[in-house]
Amino acid sequence: MESKHYSAIGETLYSETLPNGYSWTHITINDITVSAAVNNATNITLVYLVGEQAESGDFYIYDKNDETFSRFHPLTVSGGDYVLREMPAGLLPPSGAVKGVHTFGTTEQTVYLFEDTALEDIVLVYATSPAGKTGLYSYDVTDGSMQLYRDITVAADNTLQTTEPSQDGGMAGFVTQHRQVILIGAAALGGFALLIAAIVLLTLTTRKDKNCKH
Repeated sequence: MESKHYSAIGETLYSETLPNGYSWTHITINDITVSAAVNNATNITLVYLVGEQAESGDFYIYDKNDETFSRFHPLTVSGGDYVLREMPAGLLPPSGAVKGVHTFGTTEQTVYLFEDTALEDIVLVYATSPAGKTGLYSYDVTDGSMQLYRDITVAADNTLQTTEPSQDGGMAGFVTQHRQVILIGAAALGGFALLIAAIVLLTLTTRKDKNCKH
């Protein structure tokens, strides 16, 4: 990021138009009290930064955990106001996708693009939702909609299908999804086990009676 200094607290800063859902407050950075805009729903904090030569500034996302700044890129879609984020260093693209660049308005953003031409209208972005959930989202460039990313496959008729993962995941999710079948199977196996036990008991009793006669 280019060299910036913290904007001073003053009436001029409060004249800046805040994005939807944000309100002014004060925070402390390196023992300096500065004005900041906070969105309680998304838990995002913005600081208005200007260059050393006092040229026009812009809002930056302030991460208090590692005390870093990243450019604030809002994106308004049919589902509300999202915030585009930088791809985490350790995040790998899904199978069949590669890293690329997509332009949202005048903003270029690093994204994942599918190599399959049937999915050319789907762009994967790392973003924060209006509810504050940060993760990988699928953005449809045809209608501007945004959804939390799910594994996308192409059916034989070239229609897109999404696979909804279980909320619990793993074995717990499997048991929840197939509970009725498992219960029926368990009952059947239980009845079968009782039948086997009865046969074994009858066989042992018969052998005992035969031994007694001898």
